[in-house]
Amino acid sequence: EGPSPKPRRGARAREPDTAGGQAQAGPAPKRPRYNDKAFADLTISDLEGAVREVNTLKRQIAAKDEELSHLKELRAERSALAKQAKAHEGELAAAQREIERCKASAKEHGEDIGVQADRLKKAVKQSLSSQLVYMASLKEQLSGDGREICAYVPNVTPEVLKAVGGEPGSKTKYSHLFFGGPVTKNVQGQVLALRRQMTLRYYKGSCELKVDAVYELRDDKPKAKAKGKAKAKAKAAAKKA
Repeated sequence: EGPSPKPRRGARAREPDTAGGQAQAGPAPKRPRYNDKAFADLTISDLEGAVREVNTLKRQIAAKDEELSHLKELRAERSALAKQAKAHEGELAAAQREIERCKASAKEHGEDIGVQADRLKKAVKQSLSSQLVYMASLKEQLSGDGREICAYVPNVTPEVLKAVGGEPGSKTKYSHLFFGGPVTKNVQGQVLALRRQMTLRYYKGSCELKVDAVYELRDDKPKAKAKGKAKAKAKAAAKKA
C-alpha cells in the first residue's frame, strides 16, 4: 500500500472518537443556587427572602462603612492631638525655662534695687550736707525756726522708692533713721544738724523724689543742772544775809 495522503493545509483536525463514537463532553457549568435550590426552582417567596437578605447586607455594609469612616476620623483626631501634645510639651519646656530666667532676673533685680536704694540715700545725704552753711546773719534763724533746704533725685523707680520707705505722694521720715545716724556739719566752730523730721515727696508722673528738710544750729555745750543752780542761788542769798 502506498503512503497515506497528507492533510490539507487549513483543514481542522478530526476530534478523537470516544468509546461510543461520540466526543467527550466537558463539566457542566455551575448554576447559581439559593437555599440549596436551583435558580429555576426558586419561588416568589424565596426571591423575596433573597431580596430582604440583600437589603439587610446593604444596611450592614453601610453601617460598617460609617464605622470605618468614624474610626478614620478618630485616628486623624488622635494624630492631631498627639501633635498638639508634643507642641504643648515644647511650649511648656520653653515656659519653664523662661520662668527660671525671670526668677534669676528678679533675684538680680532685687539685689540691684538694694544697691540703688543705698546710693539714693548717700546722694540725698551728700546734697543736704552740702547745703548746711553758716553765716553770722543766719545765726538768729538757725537758732530759732531753722533754715529749710531740699534735695532732688530724678529717675527714681517705684521699687527703689519702696525700698527707702517712701510712697507716692508725701511721707514723713526721721532723718537719723533714714540716713543711719544724725547728719551734722561743723562750720566755723558752729555745729549744724538736720532736724529729726523730714519729708519725702514723690512725683509719680516724672519719677522724681524731693526731700524737704530743716537744719538748725545745735548747742552741744552741757547745761548746768537745775539743782546746781538752786544751790548756787541759796549760797548767794546766805552770804548777803
